[in-house]
Amino acid sequence: MKIKSLIMVLLPTFLPMLVCHRAVAGHVSCHGTSILHFMEQAAMDGSGVESNAVGSITLKQNEQGHADNQRLAIKAASLQSNTTYDLFASVRSDTNLMEVATFTTDANGKVQLEYVKKNNGHGHGGGTTLPDALNPLSGILSLAVVNSATQTVLSVDLTAPDHLQYLIKRCLSNDAIETNATASLRIHATENFVQLRLEASGLTSNANYFLSINDTIETNAAADSHGSLKFDSLPSGAPAILDIDSLAIQNSTSNNVLSTTLP
Repeated sequence: MKIKSLIMVLLPTFLPMLVCHRAVAGHVSCHGTSILHFMEQAAMDGSGVESNAVGSITLKQNEQGHADNQRLAIKAASLQSNTTYDLFASVRSDTNLMEVATFTTDANGKVQLEYVKKNNGHGHGGGTTLPDALNPLSGILSLAVVNSATQTVLSVDLTAPDHLQYLIKRCLSNDAIETNATASLRIHATENFVQLRLEASGLTSNANYFLSINDTIETNAAADSHGSLKFDSLPSGAPAILDIDSLAIQNSTSNNVLSTTLP
């Protein structure tokens, strides 16, 4: 009886604490550094113009705060010896193939290129400076090795690499529609799986919102009574993760409340 009485006395004290804890748990804290870790590896496809030509690429971009370290390695063999080739690329901002660099093979028809960009105060870090057109590496769609007759010898589609490591942690930008709204995004993907978690708070209580990907509504969810909501997977039918350029939470009048561009 004494224990039951004690519980009845303390219960009114604990209930407000429990409710308060639930509200705090739904709040998204958007502070700290945005993180992008991006790595791709892929074999280059031969066109048959030089039947024995082979090549591979590895690119890495690690961006955190003011640091942005990038490295692109290209290896090729069985090309023409002591011959100059052009490197072409298509990027998100311009999907047309454009010349970005030239290189010359050695006496055995081999070449090994290292393009580097470091933005942390420590120079370019052992390699050729990354061409501006390839910055950022995460924006490259394809690469091609082209001979003097403008024939593609080797090429690679970087929207479908052999190996992928893709990690994003960041806050979405508030688009001044609902000034208290905040959201955090986490994406982790490899060539075999995709994990997406988008959590928002400070929204209008019980209102309906839409997840827009590449300016197309993919799914919707209602905020809870505290103005919080969560999308915890990439919707069925959404673009492949490397094809996503933008992501937004929209309100019922199709205005972006929170948004970001990818990668």
